[in-house]
Amino acid sequence: MAFLGKLAADPEPVTRDSVVLKQFETFLRDERGLALSTIKRCCLHGRRLLDQLTKAGRTLRRLRLEDIDSYMSALTASGWRRSSLPGAADAVRSFLRFAQSRRLCTPGLADGVAAPRIYADERLPEGLEWAAVTRLIASSRGDSARDIRDRALFLLLSVYGLRCSEIAELRVDDINWDDGTMSVRRPKQRHSQQYPLEATTGQAILRYLREARPRTECRHVFLNLLAPARPITRISIHNAVRKRLRALGLHGPKRGPHALRHACARRLLANGFTFKQVGDHLGHRSSAATRIYAKVDLNSLREVAEIDLRGIL
Repeated sequence: MAFLGKLAADPEPVTRDSVVLKQFETFLRDERGLALSTIKRCCLHGRRLLDQLTKAGRTLRRLRLEDIDSYMSALTASGWRRSSLPGAADAVRSFLRFAQSRRLCTPGLADGVAAPRIYADERLPEGLEWAAVTRLIASSRGDSARDIRDRALFLLLSVYGLRCSEIAELRVDDINWDDGTMSVRRPKQRHSQQYPLEATTGQAILRYLREARPRTECRHVFLNLLAPARPITRISIHNAVRKRLRALGLHGPKRGPHALRHACARRLLANGFTFKQVGDHLGHRSSAATRIYAKVDLNSLREVAEIDLRGIL
Protein backbone atom coordinates (compact mmCIF):
# COMPACT_ATOMS: atom_id res chain seq x y z
CA MET A 1 0.00 0.00 0.00
CA ALA A 2 2.88 2.36 0.73
CA PHE A 3 4.40 1.58 -2.68
CA LEU A 4 1.10 2.46 -4.35
CA GLY A 5 0.95 5.74 -2.46
CA LYS A 6 -2.11 4.69 -0.44
CA LEU A 7 -0.37 4.52 2.91
CA ALA A 8 1.71 7.29 4.42
CA ALA A 9 4.27 6.20 6.98
CA ASP A 10 4.49 8.04 10.25
CA PRO A 11 7.20 10.71 10.00
CA GLU A 12 10.32 9.95 11.94
CA PRO A 13 10.68 12.13 15.02
CA VAL A 14 13.02 15.05 14.50
CA THR A 15 15.88 14.92 16.99
CA ARG A 16 19.08 16.88 17.34
CA ASP A 17 21.07 13.90 16.07
CA SER A 18 18.85 13.49 12.99
CA VAL A 19 19.28 17.18 12.16
CA VAL A 20 23.07 16.91 12.48
CA LEU A 21 23.14 13.83 10.23
CA LYS A 22 20.97 15.55 7.62
CA GLN A 23 23.29 18.55 7.62
CA PHE A 24 26.28 16.22 7.35
CA GLU A 25 24.73 14.44 4.36
CA THR A 26 24.03 17.77 2.64
CA PHE A 27 27.60 18.92 3.32
CA LEU A 28 29.10 15.77 1.78
CA ARG A 29 26.85 15.96 -1.27
CA ASP A 30 26.74 19.69 -2.06
CA GLU A 31 30.05 20.99 -0.75
CA ARG A 32 32.39 18.03 -1.10
CA GLY A 33 30.66 16.41 -4.07
CA LEU A 34 31.32 12.86 -2.91
CA ALA A 35 29.90 9.74 -4.52
CA LEU A 36 26.59 8.44 -3.14
CA SER A 37 28.18 5.25 -1.80
CA THR A 38 30.77 7.30 0.13
CA ILE A 39 28.06 9.57 1.54
CA LYS A 40 26.08 6.56 2.74
CA ARG A 41 29.16 5.04 4.38
CA CYS A 42 30.08 8.26 6.21
CA CYS A 43 26.51 8.86 7.39
CA LEU A 44 26.23 5.24 8.53
CA HIS A 45 29.20 5.55 10.85
CA GLY A 46 28.10 8.99 11.99
CA ARG A 47 24.69 7.61 12.95
CA ARG A 48 26.18 4.58 14.73
CA LEU A 49 28.54 6.78 16.71
CA LEU A 50 25.67 9.03 17.78
CA ASP A 51 23.56 5.99 18.71
CA GLN A 52 26.39 4.73 20.90
CA LEU A 53 26.57 8.09 22.66
CA THR A 54 22.80 8.11 23.19
CA LYS A 55 22.89 4.66 24.79
CA ALA A 56 25.65 5.88 27.11
CA GLY A 57 23.58 8.92 28.07
CA ARG A 58 26.04 11.33 26.46
CA THR A 59 25.87 13.99 23.75
CA LEU A 60 28.08 14.88 20.81
CA ARG A 61 29.39 17.90 22.66
CA ARG A 62 30.69 15.63 25.44
CA LEU A 63 32.32 13.19 23.02
CA ARG A 64 35.78 11.98 24.10
CA LEU A 65 38.54 10.00 22.40
CA GLU A 66 37.66 7.09 24.68
CA ASP A 67 34.23 6.95 23.04
CA ILE A 68 35.79 6.79 19.59
CA ASP A 69 38.19 4.04 20.68
CA SER A 70 35.23 2.15 22.10
CA TYR A 71 33.36 2.49 18.81
CA MET A 72 36.31 1.17 16.75
CA SER A 73 36.81 -1.70 19.23
CA ALA A 74 33.14 -2.62 18.87
CA LEU A 75 33.60 -2.89 15.09
CA THR A 76 36.50 -5.28 15.59
CA ALA A 77 34.52 -7.36 18.08
CA SER A 78 31.61 -7.62 15.64
CA GLY A 79 33.81 -9.20 12.97
CA TRP A 80 35.17 -6.29 10.94
CA ARG A 81 38.39 -7.22 9.16
CA ARG A 82 41.58 -5.27 9.74
CA SER A 83 41.58 -4.13 6.11
CA SER A 84 38.09 -2.61 6.51
CA LEU A 85 38.81 -0.57 9.63
CA PRO A 86 40.71 2.28 7.87
CA GLY A 87 37.59 3.02 5.81
CA ALA A 88 35.50 3.19 8.98
CA ALA A 89 38.10 5.44 10.61
CA ASP A 90 38.04 7.78 7.61
CA ALA A 91 34.25 8.01 7.81
CA VAL A 92 34.35 8.80 11.55
CA ARG A 93 37.13 11.32 10.95
CA SER A 94 35.07 13.02 8.23
CA PHE A 95 32.04 13.24 10.52
CA LEU A 96 34.09 14.72 13.37
CA ARG A 97 35.71 17.30 11.10
CA PHE A 98 32.22 18.40 10.08
CA ALA A 99 31.10 18.52 13.71
CA GLN A 100 34.18 20.53 14.65
CA SER A 101 33.56 23.03 11.86
CA ARG A 102 30.03 23.55 13.24
CA ARG A 103 31.34 23.72 16.84
CA LEU A 104 29.28 20.69 17.80
CA CYS A 105 32.09 18.81 19.54
CA THR A 106 35.48 19.35 21.14
CA PRO A 107 38.13 20.57 18.63
CA GLY A 108 40.95 18.19 17.71
CA LEU A 109 39.03 14.92 18.06
CA ALA A 110 39.28 14.08 14.36
CA ASP A 111 43.08 14.06 14.54
CA GLY A 112 42.94 11.45 17.28
CA VAL A 113 41.01 8.82 15.29
CA ALA A 114 43.40 5.89 14.81
CA ALA A 115 43.13 2.84 12.57
CA PRO A 116 45.38 -0.16 11.87
CA ARG A 117 48.25 0.63 9.53
CA ILE A 118 47.70 -0.91 6.11
CA TYR A 119 50.88 -1.03 4.06
CA ALA A 120 50.67 -0.27 0.37
CA ASP A 121 50.08 -3.39 -1.73
CA GLU A 122 50.50 -5.67 1.30
CA ARG A 123 47.75 -7.99 0.14
CA LEU A 124 47.11 -9.97 -3.01
CA PRO A 125 43.94 -9.31 -5.02
CA GLU A 126 41.75 -12.24 -4.02
CA GLY A 127 39.99 -13.20 -7.22
CA LEU A 128 38.60 -16.44 -8.58
CA GLU A 129 40.41 -18.64 -11.05
CA TRP A 130 38.92 -18.28 -14.51
CA ALA A 131 37.82 -21.93 -14.47
CA ALA A 132 35.67 -21.13 -11.42
CA VAL A 133 34.22 -18.09 -13.21
CA THR A 134 33.32 -20.31 -16.16
CA ARG A 135 31.56 -22.74 -13.82
CA LEU A 136 29.66 -19.86 -12.23
CA ILE A 137 28.42 -18.57 -15.59
CA ALA A 138 27.53 -22.09 -16.71
CA SER A 139 25.40 -22.57 -13.57
CA SER A 140 22.98 -19.90 -14.85
CA ARG A 141 22.07 -21.54 -18.16
CA GLY A 142 18.54 -22.37 -17.06
CA ASP A 143 15.29 -20.86 -18.30
CA SER A 144 13.98 -19.41 -15.04
CA ALA A 145 13.83 -15.64 -14.56
CA ARG A 146 16.55 -15.88 -11.92
CA ASP A 147 18.89 -17.86 -14.20
CA ILE A 148 18.36 -15.47 -17.11
CA ARG A 149 19.00 -12.40 -14.97
CA ASP A 150 21.97 -13.88 -13.12
CA ARG A 151 23.68 -14.92 -16.36
CA ALA A 152 23.59 -11.32 -17.60
CA LEU A 153 24.89 -10.08 -14.23
CA PHE A 154 27.76 -12.59 -14.12
CA LEU A 155 28.90 -11.71 -17.63
CA LEU A 156 28.95 -7.99 -16.85
CA LEU A 157 30.93 -8.66 -13.68
CA SER A 158 33.49 -11.00 -15.26
CA VAL A 159 33.84 -9.80 -18.87
CA TYR A 160 33.70 -6.06 -18.19
CA GLY A 161 34.82 -6.10 -14.55
CA LEU A 162 32.01 -3.75 -13.57
CA ARG A 163 31.31 -2.79 -9.98
CA CYS A 164 27.94 -3.63 -8.41
CA SER A 165 27.02 0.06 -8.22
CA GLU A 166 27.74 0.49 -11.94
CA ILE A 167 25.50 -2.45 -12.86
CA ALA A 168 22.74 -1.23 -10.55
CA GLU A 169 22.80 2.19 -12.27
CA LEU A 170 22.79 0.76 -15.81
CA ARG A 171 19.75 2.03 -17.74
CA VAL A 172 18.01 0.84 -20.86
CA ASP A 173 19.04 4.02 -22.69
CA ASP A 174 22.71 3.28 -21.94
CA ILE A 175 22.70 0.37 -24.41
CA ASN A 176 22.83 1.34 -28.08
CA TRP A 177 21.78 -1.77 -29.97
CA ASP A 178 22.30 -0.11 -33.37
CA ASP A 179 25.94 0.77 -32.71
CA GLY A 180 26.60 -2.23 -30.47
CA THR A 181 27.89 -0.09 -27.59
CA MET A 182 27.19 0.24 -23.88
CA SER A 183 27.74 3.35 -21.76
CA VAL A 184 28.70 2.76 -18.10
CA ARG A 185 28.46 5.45 -15.44
CA ARG A 186 31.63 5.63 -13.33
CA PRO A 187 30.57 7.09 -9.94
CA LYS A 188 34.13 7.63 -8.72
CA GLN A 189 35.26 9.46 -11.85
CA ARG A 190 31.87 11.16 -12.39
CA HIS A 191 31.76 10.43 -16.08
CA SER A 192 30.53 7.71 -18.44
CA GLN A 193 32.74 5.21 -20.25
CA GLN A 194 31.70 3.57 -23.49
CA TYR A 195 32.36 -0.10 -24.25
CA PRO A 196 31.74 -2.26 -27.30
CA LEU A 197 28.92 -4.66 -26.52
CA GLU A 198 30.41 -8.14 -26.51
CA ALA A 199 28.16 -10.60 -28.35
CA THR A 200 27.55 -13.16 -25.59
CA THR A 201 26.92 -10.47 -22.99
CA GLY A 202 24.65 -8.53 -25.34
CA GLN A 203 22.59 -11.63 -26.08
CA ALA A 204 22.25 -12.38 -22.35
CA ILE A 205 21.06 -8.82 -21.60
CA LEU A 206 18.63 -8.89 -24.54
CA ARG A 207 17.17 -12.20 -23.42
CA TYR A 208 16.71 -10.83 -19.91
CA LEU A 209 14.93 -7.73 -21.25
CA ARG A 210 12.61 -9.81 -23.42
CA GLU A 211 11.86 -12.82 -21.22
CA ALA A 212 12.62 -12.15 -17.55
CA ARG A 213 12.47 -8.44 -16.79
CA PRO A 214 9.20 -7.31 -15.17
CA ARG A 215 6.97 -5.04 -17.23
CA THR A 216 7.43 -1.58 -15.80
CA GLU A 217 8.16 2.01 -16.74
CA CYS A 218 11.37 1.95 -14.69
CA ARG A 219 14.36 2.64 -16.96
CA HIS A 220 16.94 0.68 -14.95
CA VAL A 221 18.01 -2.47 -16.77
CA PHE A 222 18.13 -4.85 -13.81
CA LEU A 223 15.21 -5.09 -11.39
CA ASN A 224 14.31 -7.22 -8.40
CA LEU A 225 12.68 -10.53 -9.21
CA LEU A 226 9.78 -10.05 -6.79
CA ALA A 227 7.12 -7.35 -6.91
CA PRO A 228 7.12 -4.43 -6.57
CA ALA A 229 9.52 -3.95 -9.48
CA ARG A 230 12.38 -1.82 -8.26
CA PRO A 231 15.98 -1.29 -9.40
CA ILE A 232 18.30 -4.03 -8.21
CA THR A 233 20.54 -3.17 -5.27
CA ARG A 234 24.21 -3.93 -4.69
CA ILE A 235 23.20 -6.32 -1.90
CA SER A 236 21.01 -8.30 -4.31
CA ILE A 237 23.90 -8.65 -6.79
CA HIS A 238 26.22 -9.68 -3.95
CA ASN A 239 23.76 -12.32 -2.73
CA ALA A 240 23.24 -13.69 -6.25
CA VAL A 241 26.99 -14.31 -6.66
CA ARG A 242 27.58 -15.74 -3.18
CA LYS A 243 24.63 -18.16 -3.34
CA ARG A 244 25.79 -19.57 -6.66
CA LEU A 245 29.40 -19.92 -5.52
CA ARG A 246 28.28 -21.61 -2.31
CA ALA A 247 26.15 -24.05 -4.30
CA LEU A 248 29.19 -24.86 -6.46
CA GLY A 249 31.26 -25.57 -3.36
CA LEU A 250 33.56 -22.59 -3.87
CA HIS A 251 34.38 -21.04 -0.51
CA GLY A 252 36.91 -18.49 0.64
CA PRO A 253 37.45 -15.02 2.10
CA LYS A 254 36.57 -13.26 -1.17
CA ARG A 255 33.64 -14.86 -2.90
CA GLY A 256 31.53 -11.87 -3.85
CA PRO A 257 31.08 -9.80 -7.03
CA HIS A 258 34.45 -8.05 -6.56
CA ALA A 259 36.19 -11.42 -6.90
CA LEU A 260 34.88 -11.51 -10.48
CA ARG A 261 36.34 -8.06 -11.11
CA HIS A 262 39.72 -9.31 -9.90
CA ALA A 263 39.37 -12.40 -12.09
CA CYS A 264 38.68 -10.16 -15.08
CA ALA A 265 41.86 -8.15 -14.45
CA ARG A 266 44.00 -11.25 -14.00
CA ARG A 267 42.67 -12.80 -17.20
CA LEU A 268 43.41 -9.66 -19.20
CA LEU A 269 46.99 -9.61 -17.88
CA ALA A 270 47.42 -13.30 -18.67
CA ASN A 271 46.32 -12.58 -22.25
CA GLY A 272 49.02 -9.95 -22.71
CA PHE A 273 47.20 -6.69 -21.96
CA THR A 274 49.30 -3.91 -20.43
CA PHE A 275 48.56 -2.45 -17.00
CA LYS A 276 47.40 0.76 -18.69
CA GLN A 277 44.91 -1.17 -20.82
CA VAL A 278 43.67 -3.16 -17.82
CA GLY A 279 43.27 0.04 -15.78
CA ASP A 280 41.32 1.71 -18.59
CA HIS A 281 39.08 -1.35 -18.92
CA LEU A 282 38.33 -1.40 -15.18
CA GLY A 283 37.85 2.38 -15.01
CA HIS A 284 40.71 3.07 -12.60
CA ARG A 285 41.50 6.70 -11.92
CA SER A 286 45.25 6.14 -11.64
CA SER A 287 47.84 3.49 -12.41
CA ALA A 288 48.36 2.93 -8.67
CA ALA A 289 45.00 1.12 -8.50
CA THR A 290 46.11 -1.32 -11.21
CA ARG A 291 49.63 -1.78 -9.85
CA ILE A 292 48.54 -4.38 -7.31
CA TYR A 293 47.89 -6.87 -10.12
CA ALA A 294 51.63 -6.93 -10.84
CA LYS A 295 51.87 -9.30 -7.86
CA VAL A 296 49.77 -11.93 -9.65
CA ASP A 297 51.16 -11.43 -13.17
CA LEU A 298 53.26 -14.60 -13.05
CA ASN A 299 54.59 -14.32 -16.61
CA SER A 300 56.06 -10.87 -15.99
CA LEU A 301 57.38 -11.92 -12.59
CA ARG A 302 59.20 -14.87 -14.18
CA GLU A 303 60.82 -12.53 -16.69
CA VAL A 304 62.01 -10.27 -13.86
CA ALA A 305 63.35 -13.25 -11.90
CA GLU A 306 65.40 -14.39 -14.90
CA ILE A 307 67.22 -11.05 -15.30
CA ASP A 308 70.96 -11.52 -14.69
CA LEU A 309 72.11 -8.77 -12.30
CA ARG A 310 75.68 -9.99 -11.89
CA GLY A 311 77.06 -7.32 -14.20
CA ILE A 312 75.15 -4.56 -12.39
CA LEU A 313 75.73 -5.38 -8.73
